[in-house]
Amino acid sequence: MPMVSPYMSTQKAGNRWWMYPLFPICALAALVCRLFVRASITMQRYSYKHLACATWSLPVLAYSYANRKERPYINTLLLKAIQDAERQGATHVGLGALNKAVFLNGGGESLLPHLPQHSKVKVVHGNTLTAAVVYSRIRQCISPDQEIVFTGATSMVGTPVVLRLLQEGFRIRIVTRSAERFADLRRKAGAHGDRLLQIERYEEGADCRAWVLGTFATRPLGHLVPAGTTFYEFGVPVSSAEFLQPHSVVSIASMRVNRQVCDLTFCHDHSSDQMPACLAATIIHGLEALEEHEVGEVDVARMDGWLQLARKHGFEPTPPQVGAGQPHGPVFPNPQEGPGSAKRPAEEAFTCESRKAGGGEPPAKRPRGRHAWRAKAMVAAASQTAA
Repeated sequence: MPMVSPYMSTQKAGNRWWMYPLFPICALAALVCRLFVRASITMQRYSYKHLACATWSLPVLAYSYANRKERPYINTLLLKAIQDAERQGATHVGLGALNKAVFLNGGGESLLPHLPQHSKVKVVHGNTLTAAVVYSRIRQCISPDQEIVFTGATSMVGTPVVLRLLQEGFRIRIVTRSAERFADLRRKAGAHGDRLLQIERYEEGADCRAWVLGTFATRPLGHLVPAGTTFYEFGVPVSSAEFLQPHSVVSIASMRVNRQVCDLTFCHDHSSDQMPACLAATIIHGLEALEEHEVGEVDVARMDGWLQLARKHGFEPTPPQVGAGQPHGPVFPNPQEGPGSAKRPAEEAFTCESRKAGGGEPPAKRPRGRHAWRAKAMVAAASQTAA
């Protein structure tokens, strides 16, 4: 954490031998936070262009989100954080990590009725831009004639990505045990729904070489899939690296930051020149002074418009972050990114800023006031640093 060691905050997280003796202290600190701490912890402050930003962390542990009895308490902390942020001058508050989970608050939607009537702050989950970035990466890395195994397809980000891929002619195997969720996804797909197949076990996708992980792997997959398989991951939390070895693992939900307009020194588990797409979306809300909440289901028609807004403000989908080796195969053409996209080398294709954005109108703006520069985009991110 930055208030303890700025240097350690920039290092890749992992277990070390000297951490285990500190576990009792961490457990005691977590208990104290649960009993007495009601305010969010400021993790970092930075600026992007003229926008002052801050990242806040809730004083809870990751496993609290899995406990149904803890969820009302977490939502209470989120509501308090939103109101505290507004009192400090924030105009937009982003929900990071599990703080926007459907099972917690429906992507922030159920929080809105509990905000004061006079509240003007806007709540943002950032999933529209995240879905646009994930779709763009998949579309460039996987050929439409390849069948995809997709986990987390019924999630708030996974669903719009699947719908867009179906429109491009992909065939997708959906890993889910819920016949009801699969039927709902197939209904949303309309005429394209016949290219969806429900599977309940990982083994039913063992012949596929392209896996998109919208939820973390619950057991080892490396021995199930054929050589040359690539896992494209966007879910939170991420899969254990041991479960996916020895295959390529590609992170596809982050954006490159323009370092000339941002003084961010670190960002969660990303390097200093990257940030999660949902955080970039919150910053864009502040820069554009958008006057609407972004909560609930993702509007598929707005995905391309959000990718266009991101590029306007210096954000660009990052080249794939590979965990083991390189993604296999060429970069495939995306009809919405220009006819020459397949002919570019892979690295150039991922960094080129001349691609044509598709349709989808950006959300409406509100006029900026004289003190718009004082606006803050505050992101409440789940704390997973203790115990």
